[in-house]
Amino acid sequence: MKNTEIKVKYYNPNDNNNNNNNNNNNNNNTINNIIKLLDLVPHPEGGYFKESYRSPLIINDRHSSTAIYYMLTKGSVAKFHIIKSDEIWHFYAGGAVKLVYFTKEGNLDDVIIGNNVLTREIPQYVIPANTYFAAYPLDDTQYALLGCTVAPGFDYRDWELTSRETLLEKYPKHKDIIERLT
Repeated sequence: MKNTEIKVKYYNPNDNNNNNNNNNNNNNNTINNIIKLLDLVPHPEGGYFKESYRSPLIINDRHSSTAIYYMLTKGSVAKFHIIKSDEIWHFYAGGAVKLVYFTKEGNLDDVIIGNNVLTREIPQYVIPANTYFAAYPLDDTQYALLGCTVAPGFDYRDWELTSRETLLEKYPKHKDIIERLT
């Protein structure tokens, strides 16, 4: 993991213009409690995270697997990025998240990560290595607590926060979603 100083900023409902009822105060308390209890910090691509596992097994200069807790809150996004390993997304708590990605053929695809399988949400999904992807909470989601498992293990040398220009050059017909998630 990169040794970078990260200043912790707790979730503030005023950032999302949703401070007018008691339900939102309860959500704010829940969100801040989860952030504190899991010791989450801001992630460079958006949201909050904490590494929870790093395999001691090293294969070809890489840990065989890593895992993080990851949280997105209302109004936040996981910006488009790419890594050189498969990434498995797991749903734990809160509301659903839309995971969007570009296929090898250059098409935009998406999946809803959540726990309501009867409405076609799925609790787990694999993003293949070398795939541009991003995520955001659905409109009615106050927060989503997720997990991400990476194999071979995550290393910042294999991660790129993708620029808007790069994506627009590759996928110009998807300008709206690229501008929203970069």
